[in-house]
Amino acid sequence: TPAPASAAGAYDAASGPVFYPLPAGRPHYEGLKSAFVDFPRLLRTLRNDRHTGYVRLSGGTAHYSGFILLHEGRVLEALCSNTEVSQGETAFLQLRRHMDDGDGVIDVVELDGTIVDALARLNTGRPLFIGLLGRFVNVDALLEYLHEERLDGSVIVSTNDGLAIVLLSEGGVLGSYTDTQRRLDQTTGPAAAMARDKSSRIDVKGPPTKMAALDVEGALDLPY
Repeated sequence: TPAPASAAGAYDAASGPVFYPLPAGRPHYEGLKSAFVDFPRLLRTLRNDRHTGYVRLSGGTAHYSGFILLHEGRVLEALCSNTEVSQGETAFLQLRRHMDDGDGVIDVVELDGTIVDALARLNTGRPLFIGLLGRFVNVDALLEYLHEERLDGSVIVSTNDGLAIVLLSEGGVLGSYTDTQRRLDQTTGPAAAMARDKSSRIDVKGPPTKMAALDVEGALDLPY
């Protein structure tokens, strides 16, 4: 397994979670007003329906955004970006509070299970290579190496103007997308194009040390 980078040009990973964009999927509901939605009932319905995908929430007056990842109805991860980014149960409670305040809209989107698992790894995986300068990195060679290592993880390319993500399963490319083009591309073209930007930096994340489904029923009973 690759070790964390120590080459010249690398920088230390930012402390705390990062709010990555989500790819487009098959929408079940779009633009539901949270003031009219029973949040616990929605989550229980999605659990009973064994929904695989995500619930995306965004607010107007509170200026927040967040999402909940689900695989066959189980909540794998939650993130919320408000004044700062929170993750897991803390993020879930923040989103629940926003829902109870009736502030925002909800989208329920379906994705393939392999993509949801990859998104969970993206948000919880440990960093392997951080801050590699795109001008010095052959992205195709990097992806070939990760394929040989059969990496379950992701490659994130960031520039001053955008972000591209490549999702990997056992080294194979599941798909890639950018912050402006959310539909999954089966090639690595969007990331490779962004990596040619002189300002680009490349991060590689592997699988998490451990990952467990969030206890939704327990979190719904907690005070916030």
